[in-house]
Amino acid sequence: MKRASQRPRHDAPIDWGAFWRERQGDLTPYALALTRNPDEAEELIQVVLTGMIQRDARPESPVSYVFRAMRHAAIDRARRDGADQRAREGLVSIAWVDRDAPSADPAELARLAAALDGLSDEQREVVLLRTRSGLTLAEIGDVIDRPEGTVASRYARGIERLRELMQQERTHDDT
Repeated sequence: MKRASQRPRHDAPIDWGAFWRERQGDLTPYALALTRNPDEAEELIQVVLTGMIQRDARPESPVSYVFRAMRHAAIDRARRDGADQRAREGLVSIAWVDRDAPSADPAELARLAAALDGLSDEQREVVLLRTRSGLTLAEIGDVIDRPEGTVASRYARGIERLRELMQQERTHDDT
């Protein structure tokens, strides 16, 4: 897999302000999930997008490029700050649940968040990037630096496990 510095550069500049306005709903929850802190999440997004503007970044796939840059920046910061990397990399599932959905039942959303927390970190990240952010399996592979086949496997296993956990949550609530 090519590293960011080796990726093709597009000739046309990218309007990062428009990108932010269009993808804010996906970037913010991901940044929050990575940092576990609203202020740090906001700073993470600012640092990444400012870096894109300063470097005049023109990646082939801006969406996966920014998600990957956010992930790497969060990991770098956790290492630099001496924090427990696993805890810092863990995802906060509730940040990804779309509480503004028109048919959002608070009890069902709570069950979903609990079920998401029951997935492995790797499965949860792939499932949420696919379902919440709409990235393709190839884009997710690019974000997390894994082959598309590995991503597909994690996604399939994650969805299957999520179904099992949701059923257990429903059964538990019925008793």
